[in-house]
Amino acid sequence: MPLITPFYKHQLDKLSLTALIRSVEDEVQGFVPCLSSGEGHLLNDEQWLEVVQATRASTDKPVLAGVKRDRIEDSIRLVQQAEAMGCDGVVMPVLSNDGDEVVAYFEQVAQATGLPIVLYNTETTAVNSLSAIRRLEAIDNIIGIKDSSMNEAFFQTMCMLRQDGDLRLSILQGMEHQLLTPAGCDGYLVSLANVEPALCQRMYQTPSDRLNEEVIEMFWRYNLGGDWLVTIKAMLFCREVIRSAEQVTLAIKPALPQLQEQLV
Repeated sequence: MPLITPFYKHQLDKLSLTALIRSVEDEVQGFVPCLSSGEGHLLNDEQWLEVVQATRASTDKPVLAGVKRDRIEDSIRLVQQAEAMGCDGVVMPVLSNDGDEVVAYFEQVAQATGLPIVLYNTETTAVNSLSAIRRLEAIDNIIGIKDSSMNEAFFQTMCMLRQDGDLRLSILQGMEHQLLTPAGCDGYLVSLANVEPALCQRMYQTPSDRLNEEVIEMFWRYNLGGDWLVTIKAMLFCREVIRSAEQVTLAIKPALPQLQEQLV
């Protein structure tokens, strides 16, 4: 499950993070902190380290650290820190639509760590050719792909290859409105699991048109096609799972009290 990052007064709220993990632990297979839903691209390295450490300390289930950095040197540094902290793997977004660039990037990352790596096809950048998939599959510690590209035809092709035993990589669906997946899909990695873990579990174990309609309804009601993490944090706050719905992007700056004094 891609964890949201509970913040309170510009700091990680460790108690809320642990409470969130406890609230969903029975229905999910593992946790991915610091990915898109965890606002990983906005966390500085110190905050990232704190979130990953707190997640690792809060569960015995697999933890795959999300690594969202633009420079490969920064990505490798965090991957190696995740390995040192005892994480079970990392999830890393694809940063280009050029297959050669993607393969070269992940070859370099894989050489720097022994951790399993899950690629993350995003809505804007993705591996979109079988030739690139085959080259990535040849890298031993790349183990799977989270696909949020919404390229249904290519996702179905990967699932078909997986079902036929012709693809080693696990295939995970990353978009809530596409959970009625073909045979060959290995699971979901979706933000909805933060607030509806049982529904996501039922949808995967016993998929049906009725359950899919329920998920699609949640997709629209929870604004999962928009600023989804705003809604998810607000819902978790209202359910008293987390102490604050504060976003990392809206973190309170130290200068704010002085500004408030000036406005009084």
